Formats: sequence, C-alpha cells, structure tokens
Amino acid sequence: MIRCEGIEFGYPQSGFRLTIPLLVVETGEKAAIIGPSGSGKTTLLHLIAGVRTPSRGKIAVGETVVSELSDAARRRFRLRNVGFVFQNFELFGHLTVRENGLFPSAAGGMPRRDQDAAAAELGRLAAAVGMTDHLDRRADRLSRGEQQRAALCRALAHRPPVVLADEPTGNLDPGNKKHVMELLVSAASEREATLLAATHDESLLPLFDRVIDLRDVGTPA
Repeated sequence: MIRCEGIEFGYPQSGFRLTIPLLVVETGEKAAIIGPSGSGKTTLLHLIAGVRTPSRGKIAVGETVVSELSDAARRRFRLRNVGFVFQNFELFGHLTVRENGLFPSAAGGMPRRDQDAAAAELGRLAAAVGMTDHLDRRADRLSRGEQQRAALCRALAHRPPVVLADEPTGNLDPGNKKHVMELLVSAASEREATLLAATHDESLLPLFDRVIDLRDVGTPA
C-alpha cells in the first residue's frame, strides 16, 4: 500500500508547490494518475520512490515510512522494492540493456538466487516487448522507443512489489503503446504488485482499476 498524508513539497528557487492532504493506493491496485503538465505527477512519483523527500508530511510504502529514511536507506529500499520507469529512462548509456536490466537486483544486494531469477525474468520481458536481439546492445545506441522498452524491462525484472511509471508509453508508436501498457498492467497483476502510472493518454485509462486526477487530491500553486 502507498499512503501519502499531509504532503508539502516545493523546488528551491521555484514557484512550484505541491500539497497532498491524503492519497492512498491499495496493495495490488493498478492506478493511473492524470493531470495537466506541471500539476506534479512526476514529482509525486519521485516522492513515493524516495528520489525526493517532502518538506512536510509522511509517505509510507507498505510498512516502511520512506520519508523518514536516510538518503542511503531510501536508495536501498528503492532498488529492492520499487520498479521505476522514469520519463527520461535514466538508463546507463555505457551499459547494455541486459546490464541495465539486472542493475537493481545486483546493486540492491539481492541474494544470488534472486539475481538469477531476475535474469530469467528479464529474458521473458525482453521477448514480450521485442528486445531480445537488443539485450547485449549498449543503451546509448538504442532509439528512444527502444530505450523506453528497456526501461520497462528493468523496472519489472526483479519483480518489485511496487511499480511506478512516469509516462511509460510516451515515446512509443500507437501500435506499441497499448501492448506495452497492457504488459505493465498484467505483469503487476501477476505479481500482485501495486502500480501507479502517470499518463496523458486517455485511451489507456480503461486498463487501470482506478484513475486519480491529481487536481482532486493535490494542490499545486
């Protein structure tokens, strides 16, 4: 479960402020978050993942109060428990798709059996999104659409209990975007993982259990 309560956040030297009195996403729920550009969708996902911390309020993911962890502890928690599809992918350009995909399980210090399971899962995911032939290609030699699919594989390979996705189909052509979002939703369902995805694409909203309009739960100013 994801619970954000009494959240306030602002960027230094910026007029942007995000206030969220209460937002709850239940365990295993697949929710889409919508709202106009600049409303704070990306910021909210970063706060939940512990990439950023609120100036006030509490963010809990399961039994862990992420907002109270140290920087190092938040990073460990994120690597082990959160699969994040970043809007700008955040792939390591000098690493292959395979190396990028296995990074969370290796850097998170997971047991060898879990790393082996992640490698097997990565192969399955790559086949599902047409990336099998690209597994040993460096990320900086991929197209934007290929990078998007590689980022999706990385987020899911270690089977995290929470998946956060920031515009996960934004760089895909119409023929691929529905397929990739269906894969994201079905993978979360198979694992009983909680999924929160930010999207502008209204055609994809029927795939989710619930649609959250950030304007109804947050107050950017």
